[in-house]
Amino acid sequence: MSVPETFQGWVAVQAVPLFLLIGFLGLGLLILAISARRRRHRMQRDRAGESIETFIERMSTQGFDPYLSGLVYTYLVEHEGIGFPVRPRDMLEEDLGLSTQQSQEMLKAVLSASGREYITGITDVPLFTVADVVRAVQLSPGMERLAA
Repeated sequence: MSVPETFQGWVAVQAVPLFLLIGFLGLGLLILAISARRRRHRMQRDRAGESIETFIERMSTQGFDPYLSGLVYTYLVEHEGIGFPVRPRDMLEEDLGLSTQQSQEMLKAVLSASGREYITGITDVPLFTVADVVRAVQLSPGMERLAA
């Protein structure tokens, strides 16, 4: 294999593999986007008829506070724009598309809205599911207890 003597010659030799690489990356991203869209539509179809009331009922049967469960659900729908009914076992990242930072921001916002305190070490628990968020809020002390 000969080495091109000029920069333009080198670029010409590299153009085809570069365009193929870019094309395959673009195709991969398109497939991922279509897959995510189909998954959201399937979740929306499978959860037809579910609402905040069914979510709170499921959480209550597991021993979670109905008020806190409702706060988390409302935050997900209103602030994160989740367009389908949320279930307690929904994975924050995989199912709802939330980053770790978004999950932590949600936790802090719900703690604040519920009059509870974010305490490093107590509320620094891994948040994988929606139920984990409700659990972290429920286990956090209220601000009135901290003042006493």
